[in-house]
Amino acid sequence: MRESQCKLLNKYLATNAFLYKIGVVSSPDCSFCGKENESLKHIFIHCNYTVKFWAEVIKWLHSLNVNINNLDNKEIMLGIPNCEDELFVNHVLLIAKQYLYFCRCRKTFPICKVFMSRLRKIQNLELIIAKSKNKLSPYTAKWGNF
Repeated sequence: MRESQCKLLNKYLATNAFLYKIGVVSSPDCSFCGKENESLKHIFIHCNYTVKFWAEVIKWLHSLNVNINNLDNKEIMLGIPNCEDELFVNHVLLIAKQYLYFCRCRKTFPICKVFMSRLRKIQNLELIIAKSKNKLSPYTAKWGNF
């Protein structure tokens, strides 16, 4: 991910590095590992806890026969265009980033099973909406593997 893209995102999501500069938090260190200055790039990509989390997500996607060999920084932050099961995969990536940020705000560590539970709730909600609008075909196309 380019530096300018990270700077743009950092303006919208306050990290400890930013909050420390304005005196809101006592340390600029990562909410998860506490070792490095917290930036979005660190929270979503480089932190030991998120590296493990992404490895588990990739392993889980493989168990669903969704072929993702590895996620690079750009794909984690911006999604994967033109991949197999594109809508499902990019939705999973988006919800995963939202979950990581939620964990950061709640000062908890990301756990793949908790993430899967959150994803299942979203799937069930989308099923209710699809049934109410009589649009099960798009729902099935998106969530078929899950």
